[in-house]
Amino acid sequence: MTLFENFNYLLSLPINLEVPGEIARTFPWILLIIWKNRNLFLFEGKEFSAADTVAKVFEDSSHWFEAQNCRDEEWSKRNKMLGAAWVLRNSGGETVLHSRRAFGNVGAFLDAKFYSLMWATESMRSHHVEKVIFEVEFADLFGAVTKPKAWPAFRYQGTELRKALVGVQE
Repeated sequence: MTLFENFNYLLSLPINLEVPGEIARTFPWILLIIWKNRNLFLFEGKEFSAADTVAKVFEDSSHWFEAQNCRDEEWSKRNKMLGAAWVLRNSGGETVLHSRRAFGNVGAFLDAKFYSLMWATESMRSHHVEKVIFEVEFADLFGAVTKPKAWPAFRYQGTELRKALVGVQE
């Protein structure tokens, strides 16, 4: 078998009914953790037991699947209400700070995403957190910040987010 065929087999296991779902869905993480452990061994001399590796695979895959079942914002069109949350983790993945809040009179989903991201950005600034990686599923707002000419309909949101990210106030 070729390397491609092996990867294809592993990644298609979740649809194979003979393999329990909780096992089959971990195969991408098995590959990732083996690769990371290999690099840590080669470049830092760190060694990991098989039990630690398996535990890390299940932990990481569980976190990913849990994250897919929740969002950082929840918006009700009917009630015009928004619930938002953010979590700040350190480089080891441990939660350092978190918060949640409600917004009223939010008339559009774009506004819900914008308010959520602005609030998270402002929260980081108020906590004096200077180096942050934001993980969001807002391709439109991300594009409005990083490639404003490609997202002209989102000029206002992109401009305001860039100001908040660099701390420029007009």
